[in-house]
Amino acid sequence: MALPSPTSICKACLVLREIIHTNGLQIWKLQLHGSIGMITHAVLEKLSSDFSLHSHYQTFDFCKESTATVKQYLVRYFEDRKQEGYILLQDPLWEFYDAMSVGLGGGTDFLDIDSYFELPPSTSGVNQLMNQPNQNNAPEDGNKPQKVPLSAQRERTGKLKLKDFAGYLHLPIEEAARRMNICPTVMKKICRRDGLVRWPYRKVRSIQRKIVNRSKSLSANDAEERDRARVEILELQQQLANISEAFFG
Repeated sequence: MALPSPTSICKACLVLREIIHTNGLQIWKLQLHGSIGMITHAVLEKLSSDFSLHSHYQTFDFCKESTATVKQYLVRYFEDRKQEGYILLQDPLWEFYDAMSVGLGGGTDFLDIDSYFELPPSTSGVNQLMNQPNQNNAPEDGNKPQKVPLSAQRERTGKLKLKDFAGYLHLPIEEAARRMNICPTVMKKICRRDGLVRWPYRKVRSIQRKIVNRSKSLSANDAEERDRARVEILELQQQLANISEAFFG
């Protein structure tokens, strides 16, 4: 038996904000609950975009936390979803808060899809697949970092295959190469060697956009429109799956 949604037993709270992200296959929905001027807790729901699986819920208690702490949590949450390739859907309450923010000087911070894919320079460690040292930071003892011999670098890159790139398809190839700590030219050569003519970032992004647009119809009043949206989303998800499978062939 499915457990009740935490939101269904949270009768005394107002839903202050609803933040929805999707990557075309999964949906993350974060609701902030509380009252005017106070955030008491957040409810995170994870589900498949075709709603074929049971939802998974997590609750975060902010009753004893400051507003600054909640803001830091949200900044990390947004950054994590961005790094994982999720797209932000428009907040259902956006128009309300846009109207309420007039005169505050902050304007609207709604993040559209185009700006969402423009990743900022990473300030934390990236995936060090090649296990190379960071050339930008010298050791504390003042000695210069030891460079990896060119022969060792070639040996490592020579072992890379398409399947090693499968987790980066939602990124431009230059950004994917940076995260893997290899040269974009080398990455392109590996792709061509293994039969991949074109890096699928643009195609993946296009499919994700279509899924985002059709996902809006999943809450339509017309049952037939909801059914059509589910069918189209499943077809688009299959296209994404086919692209991923090509990297494991």
